[in-house]
Amino acid sequence: IKKDAHGIYHFSSSEGVTKYQWALKIAQVSGLQVENIIPRSPLNGAKRPPNSRLNTIKFRELKIPVTPVGIEEGLARVKKQRECLFRLIYSVRPDMLALNQSASRFRIEIGERLAREAPASADIVVGIPESGIFPATGYAARSKIPFAFGLIRDYYTLRTVFDLDQERRLSNLREKLIAVPDVVRGKKIVLIDEAIISGSTLMVAVSKLKKAGAREIHVRIPSPPMVSNCQNRVLNANATLIVRQFCRLGNVRYNKEEIELGLARYFGVDSLKFLSLSNFLSASSNSEVCAECFGCK
Repeated sequence: IKKDAHGIYHFSSSEGVTKYQWALKIAQVSGLQVENIIPRSPLNGAKRPPNSRLNTIKFRELKIPVTPVGIEEGLARVKKQRECLFRLIYSVRPDMLALNQSASRFRIEIGERLAREAPASADIVVGIPESGIFPATGYAARSKIPFAFGLIRDYYTLRTVFDLDQERRLSNLREKLIAVPDVVRGKKIVLIDEAIISGSTLMVAVSKLKKAGAREIHVRIPSPPMVSNCQNRVLNANATLIVRQFCRLGNVRYNKEEIELGLARYFGVDSLKFLSLSNFLSASSNSEVCAECFGCK
């Protein structure tokens, strides 16, 4: 569109495979039994050309700096996406199964684990809608601190995590999150969200709660610090990760306590704690998961 190009442009991998070869590659990447895939002789019917691979010359001539992913690399990336633990705590609907387990049950479980690992003295537990609600109920159940809807959202504003325009995202977040003064005024609050990426959501939530009269805010995150950008297109590969400003990464190694203290000062809260990586990973019933963004190779 930007180049004002007209006509039909094919965009695909430069590799060509038959349907049989394609099935074999899917089986190999997925760890399935290749011997169960048996080729069939061509059926009678319309004759087809021996090579029906798409011609991408016209697209390449546009000199757009986008390279199609190869077949094996693409399948490996799809496998990583299916194994993604971040999807299980954020984008998978709570009533659905992912990684062979219930998304809602997993979120409640990591909330319970967080309550055991990082207790706080508070009057109420508040989850940031929508992704923080289920772990917040788990935290409340385990800690015996009442869960309360101290934050609600307006349902006209769409999810903002995928918006690359930071100013627009902040503006939408301010409209999306609404503090309930009669619930939070004078209260010591445990505030829970599923993860910290850019920190925009948490910053807006803390600001709204303070303006509504919250006495103390103790942030608890039921996942480890997100220290590496996603290379599998679940999240934008260039997303801003606020955690990286508060740790010496080196070879993706970090000091969890150093990050927590730095972020607590940055957000202006009384305390901030993440769930440990080992506790987070052990909550999954699937042995093959992708948690690369949390520093797990």
